[in-house]
Amino acid sequence: MELENHEFILSGTAQYCKYTDIAMNVDFATNKWVISEVLSLVPAEYASLLDGVEVDGELFLQGNVDGVYNDSTFPKISAQLLLENGKGCYEGIPYRLRDIFADLSANVDLNEGALSSAKIKKLSAKTGTSKLQASGIVNDLMGALHCDLQLMGDVNLPELKPLLADMNVQLQGRTKADLNARFALDDVINLNLKKICASGNIALSNLDVVYEDSMFVKSPDLSLAFSLPSKRENKLAEELIEAKISSSAIDFVMAETLSAKIEAANLDLGISNILDTKVIPTLACNFDMQHLSAEMDTIAADVEKPSGKIAFSPSSRNKKNPHLELEYSSESLAAAMGQFLDVKTKYIKMVASTTYNEKQDNAYLKWNPTFGIDFNDGVVQMASLSHKVQIPSIKFNLTPRDLYIGDSRIIIADSDFKLSGHATNIRKFINKKGDLIGTFDFVSDKTNVNQLLDLVSGFGVEEEVLSETTAEVVEKEEATKEDNPFMVPKGVDLTLNTKIKKAIFGDILAENLGGKLMVKNGIAILEQMGFTCDAANMQLTAMYRSDRKNHLFAGLDFHLLNIDIKQLIDMIPDIDTIVPMLKSFEGRAEFHLAAETYMKSNYDLKMSTLRGAAAIEGKDLVLLDSETFAKIAKPLMFNRKTRNLVDSISVEATLFRNEVDLYPFVMSMDKYSAVVGGRYDLNQNYNAHIETLSPIRLALRVSGNAANLDDMNFDLVKTKYSDMYKPEKRNALQERTLALKKLISDALKATVKESSETD
Repeated sequence: MELENHEFILSGTAQYCKYTDIAMNVDFATNKWVISEVLSLVPAEYASLLDGVEVDGELFLQGNVDGVYNDSTFPKISAQLLLENGKGCYEGIPYRLRDIFADLSANVDLNEGALSSAKIKKLSAKTGTSKLQASGIVNDLMGALHCDLQLMGDVNLPELKPLLADMNVQLQGRTKADLNARFALDDVINLNLKKICASGNIALSNLDVVYEDSMFVKSPDLSLAFSLPSKRENKLAEELIEAKISSSAIDFVMAETLSAKIEAANLDLGISNILDTKVIPTLACNFDMQHLSAEMDTIAADVEKPSGKIAFSPSSRNKKNPHLELEYSSESLAAAMGQFLDVKTKYIKMVASTTYNEKQDNAYLKWNPTFGIDFNDGVVQMASLSHKVQIPSIKFNLTPRDLYIGDSRIIIADSDFKLSGHATNIRKFINKKGDLIGTFDFVSDKTNVNQLLDLVSGFGVEEEVLSETTAEVVEKEEATKEDNPFMVPKGVDLTLNTKIKKAIFGDILAENLGGKLMVKNGIAILEQMGFTCDAANMQLTAMYRSDRKNHLFAGLDFHLLNIDIKQLIDMIPDIDTIVPMLKSFEGRAEFHLAAETYMKSNYDLKMSTLRGAAAIEGKDLVLLDSETFAKIAKPLMFNRKTRNLVDSISVEATLFRNEVDLYPFVMSMDKYSAVVGGRYDLNQNYNAHIETLSPIRLALRVSGNAANLDDMNFDLVKTKYSDMYKPEKRNALQERTLALKKLISDALKATVKESSETD
């Protein structure tokens, strides 16, 4: 048959059978049909069926019809179609195709329960600057259209945007793809990823993607191998897609929460259904790259040669909170957590996890981190620390509640030390519901105590608006802005066991320092801290409290063995005021002081609060010749020498407010033996009694203000001691020492009670 040069050739048989059936076995074929010419022959009443369709090309068709046709059965149809030089478009598809080539075959069986199929030997087309090619099989042609296809493409990505109009995505770049997919057509139309099987390789160049104005991806070159569903080992529960990505560079931004830049990356990804916007996406990734920089909320990191794995998923406790797990090692790391923490290191291994909770205000509580870190050549800066911390090496584990520090070496300004130990109750401390509790060992070759005190001064201390008393207002007015006293950290209960070869405190260089330092919620306690310096061997037990800047409290039990008296005065200048007779002696002595007092912001003593006792014992001392000694020596008929040797002294004194009671003691000098005692105040007003026991008996009363020697009175008075007088042991020092120990004990008990009530 021929119509307008369009031939349709039939050969075979068709015959009636049983009067109702037609048995058919017919081959059919065409010559070359030009599609546009064929469509022009369609009768007008059927032309509306072609509305919205534009198509042309050269079509060849051949096939076979075999079977029985009647009211209930149809013959089977097999056909082969060849289309060349095709072009066309359809108003439902936003593309105009050209250079269409199709080599197709189909087996159509319209009988009930039968399936029809089509085979695509080759189907190719071009649109815009893109090329597409497909092959494969389509089953159930008259039903669900189950496809098993192989697709290849060279696609200009902006030309995909019409297909993704509902996704609000913008694309730039180009891709070459080799894909395999098995799916039902409805699942593709509905983007039902859970019912689609797909795999393939995609190579992209100059990629630039913007999704929902909240997710951004850029890459000059990127290759992707993927599988849907995921076949990765140890995949997460919600993982749907597996992807392997390699790229020389990737820039990624997700909303305002996450951004990353990656160089020379190899990623092995597992991803959940990214189209499900009702849940937090799941992401698992094994990574190996040359460089990574990333920011997430207030957290930022910059890493050289990182490798490891990361998992991002909804929290198991609350699906609305994202959970992050990370394992990696790298050659260097620079990381920051807002203004709270800044870390830089050369080499690092880390295991970390965190669950984000946006309802928390504090950055630490928001992220609730867990870390296990081993790194070297690190530098750490914290908002609460005035000096940066250099860390040549450290190993530590941090959980939301605990910190474990293993062997470490730390440098802070002029201090170099090793720190190890355990701190707990971190979460309650940050949430202001409990104290930070810990015990650490501090081993150091050199420590600058002043710098370390400055580092932690005021930690946990907050400015509070209080109803102030008149005295407190005066104290604040008296405190100068220049004064910067050490404010004991609050909210902490820490014990530091120290072993220091050299310690610098002010102008003092102490050696072989060892003992225990405790900080208990605003109270600092030194417990039997022993050390040596050029002046003497020393032991110190002390308590320091900083209630307010201009209202400091100190209690101490300070014992110095074989101390050079001149160095003692240089070390503790206030000693010259409390025990002025010391400046009249040269030599070495044993000095013991137990005292407590309040101080101003510049550490000046508040004399009205001073309580204490002191003892001095010395042998073979030198009593220096002076104008005051001359005034004493003349009426008592002492022999004056430039260096008056004193065999021994044993002095006890008590301090109360502004007054010092010097208990009678015996001093032996040359052939003389004398008793010295009396009372004086810290304004240098004296009322002393000096009495010789041998070789003659004389007594001298010394009174007046020593600030002006001319105002002093030196009067001979009646003797009051026997020739064999021996001073009575007063034990004032022991009593004051016991009082200090009780004060420390009571303070620790009160701190424990307060902490318990808070918990």
